[in-house]
This record gives sequence, structure tokens and C-alpha cells, in this order.
Amino acid sequence: SAVPAARLRWFLRPGGGVRLRMAGTAVQRAGEHQNSVHNIGAGPGAQEMDLAAWSRLKNSEVGEAISPRLTKIGAWRPDPQPKFQVNEVSGLTPGVPAAVVQGVLSEQECTELIAGFPSGGQGFMPGQRVAELYRDRKVKSRSLVNDELLARILQERLREVLPQQLDGGRLFSVNPNFRFVHYDTGGRHSTHIDGREPVMPRWDEAAEGWVQSRLTMQIYLNSHGKDFEGGEFAIVDADDNGEDVQVKHVIKPQAGDVVIFYQERLNPPSDYPPYELQHQGNDVTAGQKFACRTMVDYIFPNEEIAHFSNVKDDYMAKHADKMSVLAIGNTIMDTMLTVSHIPVDEKIHVETKKTYVGGQGANAAQALALLGAKVSFMTRVGDDAEGTT
Repeated sequence: SAVPAARLRWFLRPGGGVRLRMAGTAVQRAGEHQNSVHNIGAGPGAQEMDLAAWSRLKNSEVGEAISPRLTKIGAWRPDPQPKFQVNEVSGLTPGVPAAVVQGVLSEQECTELIAGFPSGGQGFMPGQRVAELYRDRKVKSRSLVNDELLARILQERLREVLPQQLDGGRLFSVNPNFRFVHYDTGGRHSTHIDGREPVMPRWDEAAEGWVQSRLTMQIYLNSHGKDFEGGEFAIVDADDNGEDVQVKHVIKPQAGDVVIFYQERLNPPSDYPPYELQHQGNDVTAGQKFACRTMVDYIFPNEEIAHFSNVKDDYMAKHADKMSVLAIGNTIMDTMLTVSHIPVDEKIHVETKKTYVGGQGANAAQALALLGAKVSFMTRVGDDAEGTT
């Protein structure tokens, strides 16, 4: 049958096997992402924009690099670099990368980057404008700068940490567009999910592949407990309304720490919700917090793999036949009578009588078993004839 405003795509997913996907061509509004489950952080100023337009707007003005000031004054930490402490975030689907890497930048490097924070000009966005474009985000300022030197230095220092292969793509580069963010007391960033950029993969002629980000790289330039209180990076579970937030992991960053984590697919959403890396920047209760953020780009052999691949979906699909499921729910005995017509205050001849087992729990258990899963079923039955047989 016809599928309006959508198209069907076959593509070969990493690891083999052909999957059928439905990819919506209807405009997906940035403002549609209001709840925490699909919230990419679009604010009231993005209500009438689609995701691609919102992404272009917030990245439209780019300022000059900050890092050359470190070269000028000789502030870069000399090689060889120390061995960095890597603390992986636990409790995620196997293959979903997330880690805290400590001491990637030195204290002097952080101090000089803070000293170079823009106070205006190209790429500078004051807090009021940030509040218009981003949902429930309070900052003093946010500046987007193109800093290829800083990107190269971070990629070199983190070369043993960054996955060389991810989602069927290979590591391309640390993106040189950095967002330098200044939070003062009261600053925060509410629960959201980081989207991939660009929204649709772009073809790179020189690399002969499709490029899209897969990792967020959050770099902290001063220290929790010393320069500011609060402001922790928290990975959370949140309900659809964002009201019931369960904290899973809290990071109290120190100057030079880098948090690296996977960007889950948002469009179309994962086949296996909920999202694992919803996160927030807690309220800064005292002092000022300085950080910068960029992404890690990967290059893919074709557009479909770049757009649709997702670690959790591929892992779950691969291991579905090895999973055991416990279904818990009710069991109902349905009696079906066949009659010539619906009686109205009269007796009527019953032609056939059949009994079926049903109920939400029993039906779910049966469906999973038919799909090949190993199923156990827990239910409660009565002490009548049906319950004791």
C-alpha cells in the first residue's frame, strides 16, 4: 500500500544482513522535540524550523580560533604527553562508547583558553539569544569558533581512546568547530540528547565517503569544587515529560578533563528505546564554569549506513535470538459462543462454544516465543476449573 510522505529503503547494515527502513521525507520540526525522550534541546526560537534549519542557524556564524594565543606564548604542554586516565561509563549497551578522560589538557592550557574566550564578534551568542534557540539552557555566553589546531591536538592526544571504527564508519577527524560556553551562577543545561551533525550525512569528495558525527567531545576548562560548585555532568533516565529524572551517572569535572560519548540516532528513533545517554548540565550553584564542546566525525561508505546505523539497534538485532525474556502479566480465559444473531431478552441456540487463552501477559509471551525468543511466563491464576487445569 502507498505510504504518504515517506519512502522505503533497503540497505546493508554493518555485520551483514539486509534491513528495511522507512525514512520520513516529511519535514521534522525541531520544536516537535519537547519531551525528554526526543529532546535535542531546541528552544522556543526554533518552533517553526525543521531540524536541519535549526542546526544551520545555530552554526551559521563562526568566529576565529582561540588556540593560536597558546602557540604565541608557548603554553602548549610539550610532548611526550602523560598517559591519560580513562574511566568508562558503565551500564550501557556493549559497543556504546562513553568515557571520562582525565588531564587531556594541562591547567595552563585551560587557563589560556579561558583567557581567550570571545566577548563579542562573529560567532558570539549572548545568554538571551542562547535561551531563544535552546530549550531550558541558561548561560552567560556561547561562542562558535573554528579552531583546527585545537582539533588536531585533541585528536593526536586521544588517538588511543577514540574508536577507529564505529557504526560501520571509520574515524575521520575531530570537528574543528568548537562551542565555547561560559556558565555563571545559576547556569544550567536541562535534560537533552545530542543529535548528529549534519542532520543528513554530507558527501566529502576528497575522502570519497559520507561524513556525519558520532561522538560528542565535552572539554572542561576549570574545576568542580575549586572554581565552581554544582554544574556536574549527569547522565539520566527521564520520563516523557521530563519530570521524573533518575540520575544514572554523575561526573564532577576537573580542568582538562574530556567527556566523550556516543550520539544515538534520533531520526528515525531507535527500535529499542529508551535512549541511554540523555544528559544534563546541573545548575551551577556558585562560581563560574568554562567548557567547550565539539564532535568527532566518521566517514561512511554510503549514505544509508551513515544515516541509519546505530550501535544499540545493531547489537540488539544481532543478539535477539540469544536473549531470554521473562514476561509478567495477566492470563484470561475467553469463551466464544457462535449464535445466529445477537439475542435481545430471549433464549437462543448456541451453535458452537470455544475457549481461548488470552490476556496481555499471555499474548505477549506467545508473540515473543513465535518470534524465536526464549520465553518464561509469570502469571497468577484462580482456583476455579480453568485455573487448576
